[in-house]
Amino acid sequence: MTAVRSPRSRRAAVTVAVATAATLALSSCGDEEDTGTRTPESPPATETAEGLHNQADTDFAQDMIPLGRQAVHMSELARDRAEDERVAELAESVRESRGQEIDTLTGWLESWDEQIPREGHGPGHEDDGHGPGMMDDRQLDDLRRATGGTFDTMYLTMMIEHHKRAVEVAETERDRGFYGPATDLAEDIVTTRSAEIDEMRRLLEAR
Repeated sequence: MTAVRSPRSRRAAVTVAVATAATLALSSCGDEEDTGTRTPESPPATETAEGLHNQADTDFAQDMIPLGRQAVHMSELARDRAEDERVAELAESVRESRGQEIDTLTGWLESWDEQIPREGHGPGHEDDGHGPGMMDDRQLDDLRRATGGTFDTMYLTMMIEHHKRAVEVAETERDRGFYGPATDLAEDIVTTRSAEIDEMRRLLEAR
């Protein structure tokens, strides 16, 4: 014989069901938010007017700006020193693209209220010549004095080291960053810099 529930019992059952559904919904929302991180090891994200970003995003921008500035300076030297037209064209492409990158990265740091590396200074070292992949003052002086084929060889050799460091920084951002536009840029840097490294190696081998 089937028991008949009283109105009070039925109301209690409905209340429990609604409460359970609400709890599950909140839990589901929490899970969806957690999927925004790139990996379990990614640093926690911080909310700003520009959106969510984490320490990896900040480090990426602060590391890439000094690299970009030095690449622009080195590439500007090629305008009246390079002998090989292919080297001159590559240098001009580097100069333009790195300038655009610097503007983008600087804009992000400003919107996040994070420190922007000063000209000639980058986080963790005294000046732009003391970071991994960066050329020191002696190397830059040698490049400034070089012309013709000597300049081409020095420029390509130094820029390969520059690019290798940029790829390392971008790979870290790609794996640990949170801010979508920054991880997208990092992915593009890995692809384009790797292709440029291959091109520069071919130019060196052809010399």
